[in-house]
Amino acid sequence: MKIPTRATIAAALLASISAIVLAENPAGPNSYRGDPERGAKIAAWGTSNGVASCSSCHGYDGVGNGTSVVPRLAGQTADYLTQQLDKFAAHRRHNVYMTNFAQRLSPQERADVSAYYAALRSSFPPPNDQFAPELFERGRQLATVGDDKLTVPSCNNCHGPQGIGESPDIPALKGQYSNYIVYRLQQLAAGHNTADLMFPISASLTPEDMNAVAVYFASLGISSPKPSNVQQIANSPSH
Repeated sequence: MKIPTRATIAAALLASISAIVLAENPAGPNSYRGDPERGAKIAAWGTSNGVASCSSCHGYDGVGNGTSVVPRLAGQTADYLTQQLDKFAAHRRHNVYMTNFAQRLSPQERADVSAYYAALRSSFPPPNDQFAPELFERGRQLATVGDDKLTVPSCNNCHGPQGIGESPDIPALKGQYSNYIVYRLQQLAAGHNTADLMFPISASLTPEDMNAVAVYFASLGISSPKPSNVQQIANSPSH
């Protein structure tokens, strides 16, 4: 009989807790259905309420900025993006710029712009990282197997095969910029939020491990674009 490792047990516990969290936080009757056509106009032009265009930082194609900590949004689920905007608006996630934007968007507008970016199939720019093969291999280990000594389950247990994400609230990591992944892991580790499933995991990782797993997921991006019709919408006259 195979004895479960500590990392396997930790993964099972995380899955159980995740199920409880989702059961206690279902989509309520006031949930908003996003319209990607309306979201395309917000992404391109902003709103009459003074919200700047999302594309000024994240790009109209949603690929973000690999030289800063502006993440790729294209391909994340609409549920996840809406959830994060709601968190910024409610001060449950902290970024002075994003909080200002999120609070000035209505709940419907948050859902709309999330639907737009979720619908994009933009290309993945080639990773800029120069890394040693052993760093990539360590990242692959953490992503696919985990580390029993650190009691860290594999990233893919929650984030899906190759980090493609799991709706509604687990983000895709595949092709995300490595510096952004490191930035978020550092934030989560420093947050000491015991209610966040990522806190004990990120707090267990060394800076080298954070960099390794970030480099691994950044390298999984593909380079061939898959154009989306919604990217043409903002070129039409606004009504």
